[in-house]
Amino acid sequence: MIDRTKLDSYLNKDRIEFSKTEKIVHDYVILNPEQVIYESLNRIAEKLNVGEATIVRYFKKLGFKNFVLFKMAIYNAC
Repeated sequence: MIDRTKLDSYLNKDRIEFSKTEKIVHDYVILNPEQVIYESLNRIAEKLNVGEATIVRYFKKLGFKNFVLFKMAIYNAC
């Protein structure tokens, strides 16, 4: 079960800072955190019809150095 408060603390960035496509990624992560944990960067990009670079920019704006660390933070919120 997802601890929404903990997840929000990991993803607590003002949405205004995100580009249009980064907002798509953000919405997906908020609504589907369990899936993000188990999906590859490539699969998420395909599913959302965005480039992999968009996802990289998104998690870097949140302060994560790489996708694995981002996924671990989401996992810790579960």
